[in-house]
Amino acid sequence: MALQVVLSQAMGQSFEVRAGVAEDLGCFKQKLAEMFGVPTVGIRLEHNKKILLDDTLALEALLQPGEESNDDPAQLLLQFGLRHAEEISQLQKLTSEEVIGFLGKLPIMELSRDVILAAVRRAPKALGRIGSWQDDKEVVLAAVAHDGMALELACEALKEDEEVLLTAVAQNGFALEFAARAARADPKVVAVAVDQTGTALRHTTDGLRADRITVLIAVSRDGLALRHASDELRADEEVVLTAVRQCGEALRFARAVCKATAAVVAEAVRCQGRALRHAASSCRADAVILSIAVEQDALALEFASDEGKSDKELVLAAVRQNGLALEFAAPSLRSDPEVVLAAVDNHGQALQHAADVLRWDHRMVLRAVAQDVEVLMDVPQELKGDRSFALEAVRVCGTALKHLPAFASDREVVLSAVQQNAGVLGWASAELRRDPSLICAFLRYDSSAVLYAETLARDREFVLLALTVNPQALAYLQDFQGDRQMVLQAVLGDGSNLCYGSEELRMDQDFVLEAFAAAPECLRHAAALLFEDDDFLLRAVTCNPCALGLASHDVRSDPEFMLQAIEVNPAVFQYSTFELRQDRDFLFKAACQTPAVLQHVDDQCRLDDGFLLDIIAVRAEAVSCMPDGRRADKDFGLRAVQSNASALRYLGISDMDFALEALQLRGDALAYAGELQADKNAVLKAVRSSGAALSYASEALRADPDVCLAAVQSDPMALQFVAESFKADRRFVLPAVEKNGRALAFISEELRGDEELVLAALSTDPGALLQAPSSLRSQRQFVCRAVRQAGMSLEHVGSERNDEEVVKEALSQDASAFQFTGEQLRNSSGFLWDVLLRFGLSEDFADEPECDIQELLHKVQILEGAEAMAKSDRDVVVKLRRRRYALLNSLARPSPSTEMHKVLLAGVFSLDRALCSLEWFPDLWHSALSEHMLLQRKLADAADKELLLEGVRQQALGLHLLSAEECSDRDIVFAALQQNGSSLRHAAPALQADIDVVSAALRRDGFAIFFANPGVQDREILLPALQHHVARVRLWRCQAHALDCWQICELVQQCLVLARISLDKLQADEGLALEILRLESCMRELAAAFPALRELLAAELEDSLFLLPRRDELRSSRSFVDSAVKDNLFWLHHASVELQRDRRLVLRALKHDRFSLQHVREHHLAEFEKLRRDPRVVREALRHNSWVLGLASEELRADKRLVLFAVAQSFAAFEFAHKDLRSSKRFVLCVVRVAGYALQYADANLRADGDVVLEAVRQNVYSMEFAADELKSDRAFILKAMRFNSAVLELSAEVIKADKDFMLEALKLSTEALGCAGKTIKSDKEVVLRAIEQNTLAAYDAAGSALDKDVVQEAAHRKGPLCGEIIAEIKEARKLPFRSREPEWFVELYNSKFS
Repeated sequence: MALQVVLSQAMGQSFEVRAGVAEDLGCFKQKLAEMFGVPTVGIRLEHNKKILLDDTLALEALLQPGEESNDDPAQLLLQFGLRHAEEISQLQKLTSEEVIGFLGKLPIMELSRDVILAAVRRAPKALGRIGSWQDDKEVVLAAVAHDGMALELACEALKEDEEVLLTAVAQNGFALEFAARAARADPKVVAVAVDQTGTALRHTTDGLRADRITVLIAVSRDGLALRHASDELRADEEVVLTAVRQCGEALRFARAVCKATAAVVAEAVRCQGRALRHAASSCRADAVILSIAVEQDALALEFASDEGKSDKELVLAAVRQNGLALEFAAPSLRSDPEVVLAAVDNHGQALQHAADVLRWDHRMVLRAVAQDVEVLMDVPQELKGDRSFALEAVRVCGTALKHLPAFASDREVVLSAVQQNAGVLGWASAELRRDPSLICAFLRYDSSAVLYAETLARDREFVLLALTVNPQALAYLQDFQGDRQMVLQAVLGDGSNLCYGSEELRMDQDFVLEAFAAAPECLRHAAALLFEDDDFLLRAVTCNPCALGLASHDVRSDPEFMLQAIEVNPAVFQYSTFELRQDRDFLFKAACQTPAVLQHVDDQCRLDDGFLLDIIAVRAEAVSCMPDGRRADKDFGLRAVQSNASALRYLGISDMDFALEALQLRGDALAYAGELQADKNAVLKAVRSSGAALSYASEALRADPDVCLAAVQSDPMALQFVAESFKADRRFVLPAVEKNGRALAFISEELRGDEELVLAALSTDPGALLQAPSSLRSQRQFVCRAVRQAGMSLEHVGSERNDEEVVKEALSQDASAFQFTGEQLRNSSGFLWDVLLRFGLSEDFADEPECDIQELLHKVQILEGAEAMAKSDRDVVVKLRRRRYALLNSLARPSPSTEMHKVLLAGVFSLDRALCSLEWFPDLWHSALSEHMLLQRKLADAADKELLLEGVRQQALGLHLLSAEECSDRDIVFAALQQNGSSLRHAAPALQADIDVVSAALRRDGFAIFFANPGVQDREILLPALQHHVARVRLWRCQAHALDCWQICELVQQCLVLARISLDKLQADEGLALEILRLESCMRELAAAFPALRELLAAELEDSLFLLPRRDELRSSRSFVDSAVKDNLFWLHHASVELQRDRRLVLRALKHDRFSLQHVREHHLAEFEKLRRDPRVVREALRHNSWVLGLASEELRADKRLVLFAVAQSFAAFEFAHKDLRSSKRFVLCVVRVAGYALQYADANLRADGDVVLEAVRQNVYSMEFAADELKSDRAFILKAMRFNSAVLELSAEVIKADKDFMLEALKLSTEALGCAGKTIKSDKEVVLRAIEQNTLAAYDAAGSALDKDVVQEAAHRKGPLCGEIIAEIKEARKLPFRSREPEWFVELYNSKFS
C-alpha cells in the first residue's frame, strides 16, 4: 500500500514524497538523504513535535487509527529539517569549491545562520550563492573577514557600510575597488586600505591621491604606489624619499626635480642599485652615488656616466662583487690585467668581456677555468692543444678534460684530472678505461670510477680487487649488489656499504649476521623487517649486544623477549627501555635467570640489600656479579650466606673469622668452604648449626667423636654420615634414635635387631618398625611391645593386624590405629563390641562422663574409628554417635586453656569428622548438624581468643557462632577465611571493606565477592582473584581424570562470577580480557573431557562475557593481542586489520597458529602479497604446515634452501616447489636424500633416472613405488638397489618376480628375496634349494609343494653339519604333509645326521 508523506519545513514550505506503508524510518531517511545530497544523520524528522530517533520504526506506526484503511493513499504529516551540527562539521571538512557545490544541493532558505556562517568562513566566495543572505551584515562580515575581495558579492547597501568596508580593506586593501563611490572618498576607509596594500591608492578619488597623509601611508607600505599619487606629491621630496626607501624602483615615478636631487637618488640606489637608470645624468656622474649603487648591485655600473665607467676604483669594486660587470667598464679598463683578473676571479665568464689581448692569456684562462670550466669552450684550439696548458687546466679543474679531447688518451693528464675529479673518467679514452691498474688508481680518489670501466665492471676478479681498494664502489656495481661474496667484501671495508646490498641480501639472516660479526656498524643498514624477528635478534645479540639498540621500542619493552635475550647475552639489559630497566620485578626475574645481568645495571637503578639477597636466595652466583665493594662487605656477606649457603664460594672473602661466623649461621655452607672442611673448629660450628653439614666434612673428622656427637645432637639424621664404628656403638646411636626414629635406618645391621633401640625409635617415628629385621618383626611379643609404644606402628606389622590382642594394645596407645585393623577383624562381629567393652563404651552414658581430657579424647577417637567400621549398619552408627556426642559435650565444658588447646588440636569438633560416618544416611545429616552446632556454640562460649583462633583453624568453630566483637578481630577472621572464603559474610563490615581481608577470602572462594564491600571491588582486588581461580581451573584441566564433575563445575562458576563482576567494574581491561580468554579455553577443554558437563559449559560459553576479548579497542591493542598470541589464546585473524599486518605479530602467531598466514590471505590480500615474499615468515609457517609452501611466492618456491627446509618438515612440501627445481636432477638428488618419498613429486624424467631413484630408495625403500615402470622392470637396476635394501624387490614389476635367472642372482644378495618372488618361482626346487642353502629361514617362504623328500635331503646334504637347522626350520614351516607324526624318511634323515 502506498503512503503520501507530506514534509513541512520551518520556513512554511512543504513538499510530498511517496513511500511504502511497511517502509521503516531508516529507509525513508536514506531516500531523503539521496534527494538532498547529505548524510542520513543530517536528516531530522519530527512527528507531533516529537523527534523520531528509532530508525527501525515503520511509517505505518505513525498513522492515526483508521487512516490506513482508506482507498486513497494515506497521508502522513512530518516536520522536516537538516541537522545543523552535521552540516557544519561536514562543511569544515570540505574545500572551498566543494563547499559551493554542497550549498547548491541544499535549500538555502531553510539553512540556519550557523550553517551559512560556517559556509562563508570556509569559502567566502559562497557569498554569491546564498541568495538573500547576501543582505545579512553578519554573514557578509564573516565572509570579508576571511577574504576582503568577497565585498564584490555583497549587496550595494553593505558596500557603503563603514564596518563592513573597514573589515574588508583591513583583510585586503584591494577590496576598496568594490566599495561604493562615496566610501572610496572616505579618508578613514582609504587610510586602512592603503595601510594594508599601498597600491590600493589607485582605487581612491583624485582628492585623496593628492592628500599628503594618505599618500605617505601608501608609499610607506608600497613605494610603487607613488605612481598613483598626484603630480604635486610626486615632486614632493619627503613623499618621494619615503617611497624610494621602501622600493628604489619608485624613483621611476618621481618628477624630474626629485630625480636630480642627490639625496633622493642616493636613497633610491641604496635600496636598489639599478634604480640609477632613472636618475638624472648629473647624479649618474656623482662619485658618491655611483659608489652606493655599485655596492648595492655591481651591474648598476651599466648606468654610470662614462667618467664613472673609467674610474678604476669604482670598476674594481664592481667586478669584485660581480665579475660580469666588466662588460660595462670602459675599454681601457677591460685591457687592464688587474681589473680583468679581479673579474675572472669572481666569475669565469667575465673573460669574454676582456680585451682581446688578455682574453686568451695563459694565466687569465687558467684563472677563469678555476671559476667556470665552460670557458674552455671558447678557447682557441691552439691553446687547448698545448699539453702543458692541458695539464695545468685539469689540475685546476678536473672537468676541463671534457674540453680537451686531444689528451683523452694521455695517462698523465687523465690521472691528474681524475685526482681532481673522478667523475671525468668518462671522458678518458676507452683504452685507458680498460686498464685495471689505472681504474684502481682512480678508485683511490673516487668510488664512482667503476662506472666508466664498462668491460672491467663485469669481471669478478677485478670487482673484488676494486672493492678491496675502495669498498664504496659497491654503490655503482648494481650487478654485484646481490652477490654475497662481493657485498661481504665491501662490508669488511666499511660496514655502511651494506646499504648498497640487494633487498634479498639485507633480508638474509645468515648473511647479515656474518657481516655483523665482521663489521658491527653494518647492522643499521639491514632490512628493517629483520628487527621485528625475535629469532634474528637473539642470534644477533649473541655476537654483539648493540644489535638490540636497533630494535623497535615494542621489542625492547617486551619482558618475555628481553629475558630470552639476556639469557643469550646479559649485556643486552642496557639496551632495554628505561621503564623496563626500572622495573624491579623484571630485574629480579632477569637476575635469577642470568645473574651476570647485575653487572650491567646502571647507577640510576639503586638496588637495596634486601632485593639483592632475594636474588641470592635463588641464584647464589649472583654474588660474583655484584660490585667489589658490596662483595667485600662482611655484614652483607653473612646475610648472603644466610640466604643461600652456596654464596660462600662466590664472596671471595679470605677472612677466617668471617668464614667461621658464616658456618655458624649456615652449617651447610661447609660444602663450599674448601680447606675448612678439614678444620675441626670450623666443622664443629657447621654441624652445630646443621647436623647434615657433616656430609661435607673430611673423612678424618667424620670419625671424630666430638664432631659426630655434635652433628647427631643437632640433627639425628646426621647419623648417616658418621663413621661405621659409631653406627655400631649402642651408646652413641641411642640418643639419636630417641630423638628421631628415622635415624634407625642408618645404624648397623646388628643394632637394628636390638629391641630397645627399635622401641626407642618408635616413640618418635612409627615407621621405624620397617627398619627392624624381619626376624624381630615376626615375634608376637615384640610386636605387642611395639604397638604399645606406638599404636600407629600397627600399619607396618604383618599378620598381627588380625591379632585381637595386638590391635587392642595399639588402640590403647593410639585410637587412630583403628584404620590399620586387619580385614579379618573388621569382618568379625564380636571384635567391635569387645573393643568398646574394653574402653568402657559398650553402653550409653547415664550421666555426663567424668574423665580427664586425654581419656575423653581417646574414647572419642575410639568411637570415631568404630563408626567407620560399622559403615552401613544404621542402628550401630546411631548408638555410637549418641555416645560420641555425650563425650564431646564433656569436652566442650569450660576447662583450663592448656587442656582445651589439646581438644582443639585433636580436631574432634570439626564438621568433616562430624559427618564422615553418615555417608549412607543422608536423613541423619540435619539432626547431626544441629547437634554439632550446639556443641560449637558451647565450645565458643568456653574459649578465649587463643582458643578461638585454634578452633577456627581446626574448623571446630565458624564466624557465625562468634560475637560481633570477635568477628571484628582481624586474626580470627583471617584464620576463618583460610578454611572457608565465604566466612567473609559473617565478618564485621569494616573487615568486609579491608583489601587484605577481601583478597584472602577471594583466593579461597570466589563466591566471597558477594560479601565484599562494593567500595573495594576494584582492579587491585578482582583481577588477582580471577587470575588465581583461572589458574586453578587450568591446573585441574590437566588432572581432569582425578576430579569430580561438580568440583569442576563449582570452580568454573566461581570464575564466571568473578569475571562478570570484574567486567562491570573494569570494562575493557586488557588483563581481564586475557583471563577471560584463558577461562574460555579451559572450559572448552573441560567440556570435551566431561560429557556430563558439556551442555552446561556450552550454555555458559554463550554468555556475552566472552565477547569482551573481541571488542574493537582490545583487538587494536598490540600488547593485548601479543600476550594472547603468546599464550595461544587468540588467533591472529581476531586482531584488528593494522595488527594483522604487523610482521612481528605474524611471526609470533605462526609459532602457535599454523593457519595465521591463511587468514591474512583471506582477509588482507595486499598484505598477504608482502608476507608470501618474506622468507622468514614463510619459513616460520613451514615449521607447522608444509602446504604453506604453496602460498609462497614464485621466488621463494624456487629458493633451494627454503624448499629443502620445507621437505625436511614434510616430504609433501615438494609438491609445491617450483617446477624448475622439480626437474633439476642435482636438486632432486638433494631432496630425496632428505625425504625419499618426495620422489613422487619429481619430474617424470627424473623418476626414470636410476641415480635419483637409488638415492630415494637408500633413504626410504618404499619410495620405489614412485619410480618409473621401466626402472621397476630393469633387472640390473633392481639388483643394484637390492644392495641397499632387499625389500625393493617387493615393489618391482611382476615380470621381475617371475624371472628364475634373476631370482637366482637376487638370492646371492639377499636370502629374503624368495619371499618376494612369484608363485612359480617359490615352487621351483632349484631356486628353493639355493635359498635354503643361503638361509634355512627361506623354508618359510617356499611353496609347500617344493618341500618334498628329495629337496629336504638335498638341502640337508648341502648344509652339511648344520643340517639340523634346516630340518628344524622345515618342521617349523608347517608345510609337511603329515601333521601328527613325521614321515619315515624324515625320521631316518634326522637319525642319520644326529646318530
